[in-house]
Amino acid sequence: MTNQPLNPVRNYGVDLLRVLSMFYVLVLHVLGRGGVLAAAPPGTAAAHTAWFCEIWAYGAVDIFGLISGYVAYREKPRPVRLAGFASLWLQAVFYGVAVTLLALLFVPQTVGQNELTTMLFPVSNGLYWYLTAYLGLTVCMPLLNAGLRACPAATAKKLFYALFTVFSVYECFFRRFHLQNGYSFVWLALLYLLGGLAKKANIGGALRVWQAALGIVSCVLVAFLWRQFGVEFSLGATVVRRDFLVSYTSPAVLGASLLHLIAFSKLRFSPAACKLIRFGASGAFAAYLLNCQRWIWTHWLTGRYAFLAACSPPVLAAATLCAALAFLVFALLADALRRGLFTLLWVEQGLNRLEAALRRLFTDKGGNKA
Repeated sequence: MTNQPLNPVRNYGVDLLRVLSMFYVLVLHVLGRGGVLAAAPPGTAAAHTAWFCEIWAYGAVDIFGLISGYVAYREKPRPVRLAGFASLWLQAVFYGVAVTLLALLFVPQTVGQNELTTMLFPVSNGLYWYLTAYLGLTVCMPLLNAGLRACPAATAKKLFYALFTVFSVYECFFRRFHLQNGYSFVWLALLYLLGGLAKKANIGGALRVWQAALGIVSCVLVAFLWRQFGVEFSLGATVVRRDFLVSYTSPAVLGASLLHLIAFSKLRFSPAACKLIRFGASGAFAAYLLNCQRWIWTHWLTGRYAFLAACSPPVLAAATLCAALAFLVFALLADALRRGLFTLLWVEQGLNRLEAALRRLFTDKGGNKA
């Protein structure tokens, strides 16, 4: 690594973290949907290993949401790119249709009726919860960005800790804000705000990378040890379960995610490494779209890795990581082909021109947006 980035504006450490967060998503899916956690007998070494890997990777969604706010924050106003969301939507349609067509060609008996039509409307049909939540976030971004810019740095720091305390620490124990354990637009919007506030207030700016890494390990160990060896307890009418620290809204998971962002934002790389990281970051979201595509989720991923629960802990951990890494590499290569096809078809240019036309349509002659 070097202190000279390829692009002084772009933070390639954060780009690398974007790729890592998608790798974490795949680890979670191998362990959860893949059947490892369900097949590992409670209290065994296999169960402890699987749950440690699960909890270490649990910050995947939080990291991605925090990055959105961290990268998008600017002191100078700039318009939200509607073409950006449209591009993600088209990617979801592309992968949904492509995988379904391949399944129809080779295993037609596994494809449901009207499946192709369903793939054409990923948001309306709720095929990807994160994409749906991100649509809501995109609509609210102008308001959130304006609020972040209007907030003085000192106030931003206080607001950051207030949001963390109320919506993570308090919510972790009492569950009063209906955040659905983080599977919601509201939680994604809160992550966006926390990421923007962290950048504006320079949260963790004094921490060194090794200190942030030590904090990550501490957060993961606290959540892991309580999940495996803790007890349930009551707070008034609320029963706090052993796994209360294992959710996207948990302060342990959110804290580890924030420390990931702090650590990776400080990393600097050589020009060659930056090019490789940029390639990975460009296709990272494809890993999520492909892994969660309904046919792959149901017929390829479900229960596929349950046999790992019978392996020794080192083999279980290594095989889980290798399976996630293999799918990530496959997704990045597949998305490189998809990007090439979209370039040939002028998809991105078309979306940009459509957005420009809409902005002109909703802008009056005085230059003010309607």
